[in-house]
Amino acid sequence: MPTEIIPAHIKELARLRLLDVERIFPAHGNFSRIAEGGYGMSLIDAVMEYNNNNMLRSVKAPDFYDRPIESMIPEAIKNGSVQVWENYRNVHRDNLKRVYDCWHNICC
Repeated sequence: MPTEIIPAHIKELARLRLLDVERIFPAHGNFSRIAEGGYGMSLIDAVMEYNNNNMLRSVKAPDFYDRPIESMIPEAIKNGSVQVWENYRNVHRDNLKRVYDCWHNICC
């Protein structure tokens, strides 16, 4: 994974946040939620919380690989922006590895 991908992703999320859209239909979202009308713009905030606020900030923690998705998006769960979708747990495990590998390549 090229090291510039995570910062570019965060930058693009901030840019997406500026769009005037009502609903978001992500390709890897909860199928039921999508069928019910998709997500609001708060999904972008949830993804930013996940990536920037928690994944990157906790990458040096000794228990990083053991952290469940709930620990990465507590505010988004609390405010109802997202619910934990069981199918996303495997994606989360892959994300943990990618973020760790990216950080390791930058810092070590």
